[in-house]
Amino acid sequence: MPAPDTAVCRRCGRLLTDPRSRALGLGSGCATHLRPAALENLADAAAAATAQLHLEFASDE
Repeated sequence: MPAPDTAVCRRCGRLLTDPRSRALGLGSGCATHLRPAALENLADAAAAATAQLHLEFASDE
C-alpha cells in the first residue's frame, strides 16, 4: 500500500511523480485515453482543489 502522501493514477494505479499528473490524478499515458472534454473538466476540478490549499512556509527567523 502506498504512503499517504503518494499519488497513484486513478485509472491504472501506477505511482505518479509528475506534479501535473499528481494534480490530475492521472498519468500522462492514461490521460490520452480520455475525451478532451472529460480531461478539461478534470483539470478544472484539480485547479480549483489546489487553489484552496493552505500553504505554510517556514520563516528564516
